[in-house]
Amino acid sequence: MIRILLVVALATIISCQKYKGSTMLTKKDYCSLNQIRNWNCDEEFATFLDANPHIQRCSTQFPIYSDRCSSFPTIAQPSRQPAPCNGNNCNHFETKLSVAASSPSVQSTDNDNLEVPQSSVRYDKKVMDFSLKLFQKAFPSDDTSNYIISPLMVQSLLSYLFDGASNATRLEMESVLQLNMNDLHDIERALTPHAEEGPITKNKLDTASQIFKSTTIELLPAFRESLKRNHVPLAEMDFTNPSLAAETINNWAREKTRQRILEVVDEKSIDPQTKLFLMNALYFNGTWMNKFPKTERGSFYVSGQPPQRSSVNMMFLTKELRNGNTRTDESANGMTWIELPYDGDRMSMILFLPNERFQLDQELRRFGVQDMHNILAEIDQDEPSKVKLQLPEFKAESTVSLVQPLKQLGIASMFGDSKPFDQLSTDNVKVSDVKQKSFLTVNPHGTVAASVTTATVIPLSITHTLEFKADQPFALIIMDKQKKLPLFFAKISQPLKLKQAKRT
Repeated sequence: MIRILLVVALATIISCQKYKGSTMLTKKDYCSLNQIRNWNCDEEFATFLDANPHIQRCSTQFPIYSDRCSSFPTIAQPSRQPAPCNGNNCNHFETKLSVAASSPSVQSTDNDNLEVPQSSVRYDKKVMDFSLKLFQKAFPSDDTSNYIISPLMVQSLLSYLFDGASNATRLEMESVLQLNMNDLHDIERALTPHAEEGPITKNKLDTASQIFKSTTIELLPAFRESLKRNHVPLAEMDFTNPSLAAETINNWAREKTRQRILEVVDEKSIDPQTKLFLMNALYFNGTWMNKFPKTERGSFYVSGQPPQRSSVNMMFLTKELRNGNTRTDESANGMTWIELPYDGDRMSMILFLPNERFQLDQELRRFGVQDMHNILAEIDQDEPSKVKLQLPEFKAESTVSLVQPLKQLGIASMFGDSKPFDQLSTDNVKVSDVKQKSFLTVNPHGTVAASVTTATVIPLSITHTLEFKADQPFALIIMDKQKKLPLFFAKISQPLKLKQAKRT
């Protein structure tokens, strides 16, 4: 079981005219409206054209592309009048494309007939890219603690603030977080079980979001409407009463994580000047497709001279499992991985061990998005082989602040004093902290995981039998394979014993 809670404490979506009908655009238009950064523009536009061969360049003189080039006898020089636009950030349009008057079927002022396609980058690729980068920036470089994180929940929660951000902060959020409103809706649908996607399984997956708003701040109408569109509940809270505020926040966390995360804040940690307190929670309870038939006393080692040993309950399983290796050459680099599917084979846990003992940290830093795509492709090929698995039965908890990792990824202005959220309120506010509290248990029956994230605003396949013995620090990813969404990442250095294999 995994539970994760994310909390953000705090101090417009670009609403350009939407076009319907024929397509006429330039590369610059496409990248601007899809919020694609300059250094990715050429590649993304080429991908779009490859996927839409009916859209051609209409003139060798001017870079205009359309699916109706034949109806344009003459392409005129672009004029310098701005295109119609209703948003705050519509200055991406520097010119308005005009069509010669000799073409009666399309008039230069009839922009209602134009449609600018959306970016071809799927939300799952954006999530995977951000998830791996945040995990690599944030996990501790030691073997003294466990680390559990749901980057997806961080990415989603902070994206709710996009419409309230200043231009400078918005540019950073676009570049690093990458998600737009359509992506947020797609992710919400992906995390909601649907009967048509297959039989009901024994797994449970729940998500929830909440914003507590101080009675002393007035949100601007556009930002309030954005929260409504994203289905984020908004409730008033008196942060000058720390005891009541802490009790309300912790009760919400307990309810959404099925009593697995009992406390997110205490009375002393509540700042009376808090303006917004954003929260989301992710709860997963998965039942193994192949339960572990045997558990024995075993040993777990952490790097040292000599290696430090602790006693664990080691679970044993011999089964045909999908597995492989990230090694790309004859060196000892890389990691061995195996996949443990949950009931229904849509969700799975992917376990990682370094090929060279006690070298997990350096291998995790080498691990990239392409490695993850390769693993998912091998899993899709469905060519399992015999694996002898030994995995500790354990529980793990972690609480992390993600401010510094986010700054290292390129989001810094939201934590600064230069009015980073001037579209949120007339009050000057900033993000003071981004924290995530997580809980994970693994036992012979399955996995329970949860996370609560908060933000505060203040002013290579192996064909022989594989021996996979997790008696040293290891990593894991819990994936929704069908949606290609990574839900949880973890580095386990100290597998704490379970007093009781309690299932919820």
